[in-house]
Amino acid sequence: MLPTIERRGGQRKPLKTKALIAVDNGTPTWVRTVDISENGVGIAANEPLRVGAPARIRFELLLEGQQRAVEARGTIAYCMLSGDAFKAGMTFTQVDMAAMMLIAKFLK
Repeated sequence: MLPTIERRGGQRKPLKTKALIAVDNGTPTWVRTVDISENGVGIAANEPLRVGAPARIRFELLLEGQQRAVEARGTIAYCMLSGDAFKAGMTFTQVDMAAMMLIAKFLK
């Protein structure tokens, strides 16, 4: 068995929700989130995402019984076929303060 390579630092928490992602300023497509950290988000997609590509993502976090929208910009760090989906990681490069606060609260 090959060792797992840690790609994102920081605490991760499972996050299973739909997200809208646009890679290379392309057409937004629906993906599913897998987990989240303060540095990025894990994604499961039907199509491969280009590694190194800039991306925008929008998803919602459930906090105190309310859905709260989070938008961020980042870079696709990796993408690999895993079962019947492509497992990818997006490293955040630009997140506004309000979104960072929501993510931090979700991670507690």
